[in-house]
Amino acid sequence: MTGSANTPANTKTAADTGPRDSGAMSLAGAFALYHKDADWDFYNFVADRIGLPGKPPDGMLAHFSGETGRHLEVIDLWTDLTTMEGYFTDFLAAAITDAIAIVERRADIEPKHQVTARVVLGPCARDFEGVTESTGATDRPGRDSAPVAVGYVVQDANTNEARYMAGCDLMGFPAQTPDGMILHVAGEVDHGWLFFDAWTDEALANAWYRRLAGNVLGDTTHAVTELLNTRKVDLKRVVLGPRLFDQPR
Repeated sequence: MTGSANTPANTKTAADTGPRDSGAMSLAGAFALYHKDADWDFYNFVADRIGLPGKPPDGMLAHFSGETGRHLEVIDLWTDLTTMEGYFTDFLAAAITDAIAIVERRADIEPKHQVTARVVLGPCARDFEGVTESTGATDRPGRDSAPVAVGYVVQDANTNEARYMAGCDLMGFPAQTPDGMILHVAGEVDHGWLFFDAWTDEALANAWYRRLAGNVLGDTTHAVTELLNTRKVDLKRVVLGPRLFDQPR
């Protein structure tokens, strides 16, 4: 393991104060691109057209793709909302239209975006710098390829900025980050707050979430992921671009 909860020097954060400093962040996350009608053939066609994973679009800081049950999920992190929306309109929409014609599978895809309040690079982020992916029957990720990491998308309708910051303070986060964490992103959505965490290991993630549930929610029996509206994503491609590590902290 490359990092430890007791080695805060390994932690990189968007800002020490996170969302308390309104000028700390100008990142946009295209969260929860949940494609119940798309499959890996569809995804790989689109990814090839836009240059993933080798040449991610200008402005894309990170890209995660995986499965939630039998559905495809894609999570992207961009430098800003304007760049993300412009790319979707100018390039991605055309690639999706072509994929529908070639794969003969309709997938209505619309980015659900949010402005992120905090981005934390965990102690294992550098291990995933560049491209980390599994391959199946082909040289691309697919249904039969093994996950390379695990992600959790958690939405809590009862959380606001004050509650989020209080919970972080109780956990000593992000001054201390848990073993196995690759990336943490959090921000406000229409109904509460949305969090996305990427981990190297499901057991390490669950240990952290159980501690979080005990310290913040007062429930020492269940993990946060069991108590809240959560999706586990088996990640089969992780792309962390160099610009992610160069963002102002």
